[in-house]
This record gives sequence, structure tokens and C-alpha cells, in this order.
Amino acid sequence: MTDRNPLAVSSVASVLAGLLAIWFVATSSLQRNALLVAALGLAGVGIGIRLARYDHRLVGAILGAGGLGGLAVAFSRLGRGSLAQQLEFYPGVIGLLVLTAGLAPVYRKYERPYVTVGTALVFVSVVTAGVVQSATIWNLLAGGVATVVAWDLGEQAINLRNHVGGDARTWPVELTHASAAAAVGGGAMFLAIFVENANVTGVPLAGLGVMLGAAVVLTTALYN
Repeated sequence: MTDRNPLAVSSVASVLAGLLAIWFVATSSLQRNALLVAALGLAGVGIGIRLARYDHRLVGAILGAGGLGGLAVAFSRLGRGSLAQQLEFYPGVIGLLVLTAGLAPVYRKYERPYVTVGTALVFVSVVTAGVVQSATIWNLLAGGVATVVAWDLGEQAINLRNHVGGDARTWPVELTHASAAAAVGGGAMFLAIFVENANVTGVPLAGLGVMLGAAVVLTTALYN
């Protein structure tokens, strides 16, 4: 039977990029520790759904339930933090759960909306970090770029599956695409920092906006 799941390498890389986006804007050890617990929970959910897809329903259900339990622990740990820390953390982790569910996938034919909604919620956490926690420009840019890369890799996992199928040997292409997306995003981030520090245009925020826009356009071009 042909494998119709989003490709595994790009799917894992997408979720990891989303985790990095939240890690970059985390401002406390409490958030980072909770994020590590959440990462284990997401792994359980994703692997559980995949196993269930391959007719290992009991093991998959156990792993999925354990993963959801891990996410519940992460949320409860953040319950001891400030409201600002919670507002910064919760949307992104919920987004990562949606992203993981889409790439596992929990429902076939709905992978793309899950990827879009999931990465949008991750971006909400990045933006919130700049509003309520005064994250540094470095952290905000890194989080924004990582979010775009997460979206790009999620789309790659779906598109490449649709073009060549899940049974083809695609991991070299997936790794190449992931590396290129990260390199383009990183380059755009450093250019934005250069514009901000050098005040080349005299309008630093406009320069930053242009560079972030370039990151979106270039990674979109990679995905297309």
C-alpha cells in the first residue's frame, strides 16, 4: 500500500523549527523547561498517530495518550508562571500540537489547513513575546524566521508527498530543502540586524519589515 502520509523528515523538521521559534522568545527557565516537556509530549502524539495509521492502533493510542499527558504537564507547570509568560507560551504550544496533528496526520486531506493554523499560532507567541515580554530584536527575528521555516517545511512534507509519493527515497531532497530554508531565513535575519544597527535607511523598522518580508518571499519561493 502506498504511503500517503506527509513525508517524515520534513514533518519532523517542521515541528522542530516551530519548537525553536518558541524557544528563541522564551524569557524564563520555567518556560524553557515546560517547552522541553511539551516537546516530549508532541513526539508521543506524532508517533502515536503515525503508528495508528500503520495498524498499530493500541500502541499508537497509548503513545498518543501519553503525549497528551505530557502536554498537560507542561501547561500545568506554566500555570505557576506570570500571565505574560502564559500568554507567550500557550498559543505556540497549541499551535505545535495542531501542526503535529496535521503532519502525522490525524485527518488526511486536511494537512495543509492544520499546518497553516499551527504555524500561525506559533507566530502569535512570537509577536506576543515582543509585546508583553519585551524580547530582544534578535530573539524576535529568530523566532519569526523559525516560524516561516516551520511553515515552509510543513508544506514541503505535503507537496513532495503529493508529487512523488511517500514510498520514494526523498530524504536527501528533504534535508537539502530544510538546509536551504534555514540558510535563507538566517541570511534574511542577519541582514535585518545589519539594517537596524547601521541605520542604513534612516527608518530601521521599515528595513526590518523589508527583510522579514524577504524571508517570507524567499522561503515561499523555495517551497514552490
